[in-house]
Amino acid sequence: NEIALARGSSLELFSLGSAGLHLTCSCRINGKVSVLESIRLQGSELDQLVICTEKRQLVILRYDLTAQQISTVAIGSLMDSLSRLSEQPMLASSDPKGRAMAISVHEGLLSFVDLSDLTCTGTVTDLTAAGKIFKSSQMTPQLLDIAFLDSCHAGHPCIASLHEGPDSGSRSLVLNSVNLSSGELMPENGVEGQASRGRQKTPAKMLKVAATKIVAMPAALGGLLVLGGNSVQLFDSSLRPVSRAAGGPNEASTAVRLNSDSRWAIGGSKGDLYVLFVEEAGCSLLVQCIGLASPARSLAALSADHVFVASAIADSQLLRLETG
Repeated sequence: NEIALARGSSLELFSLGSAGLHLTCSCRINGKVSVLESIRLQGSELDQLVICTEKRQLVILRYDLTAQQISTVAIGSLMDSLSRLSEQPMLASSDPKGRAMAISVHEGLLSFVDLSDLTCTGTVTDLTAAGKIFKSSQMTPQLLDIAFLDSCHAGHPCIASLHEGPDSGSRSLVLNSVNLSSGELMPENGVEGQASRGRQKTPAKMLKVAATKIVAMPAALGGLLVLGGNSVQLFDSSLRPVSRAAGGPNEASTAVRLNSDSRWAIGGSKGDLYVLFVEEAGCSLLVQCIGLASPARSLAALSADHVFVASAIADSQLLRLETG
């Protein structure tokens, strides 16, 4: 029941107690934090924190429960003088199996970090010097969101990307496997995707709604939730449609799984909050609006009914959900 918060160049860890949240640990980061993600490296029993600063410097941290202090696992740099930096906020996603990270740092490109051999041994690893950071080819048209899937048909990490569609209000979904050995993106399971070495780039799935957020489902269900445009859609791991429900935010900004695979909290850009009920192995979706809160940059589930709303433009809030 712990959460990590980044405030400028400060990192703070909080835990949930009977009296609410209390600070357990904090440290300074060398630079303003732009990305904060959690990942559980292979072989680890605890989550690690992945941070990317405004100047595209990467650091992976771990929290020592015994010593109650934060230590560095790995460092790296995502800077590249030959590529144009993106003017959009950075997007980031971590592989649920702990093998890789993806971050949108440069215009039309994704940077991948190979974490498949990284361990928390006490020695700090330089990921740049070890050749563990590489970029994909052009991710066009405009990239809106990315998400690693929890299940796919290949042995490689599998990443979905959401793009602007050719028509106003439309979107396209692309599915690729990430070959961490060769640094290539490959179309997943025969679905045409954005391959990396100059091969044809074709959208895999066209959507007729103005979706803004994609979220990977747990391995038990697999697939992908597509949120936004006042609808929720569920696709399987091959991007085949499974179910759809009306409702939800027009512009979804974040979502988090609650106490089970069947309940999700969804946050909209205007502070609107919803609970999504996933029933009958994903064949039935129900969206319930539960009120307004601060516009959420991120949501964190601390218990079955407690959700922390992290906002970049208003006060962050700890909420207790009551759903009927």
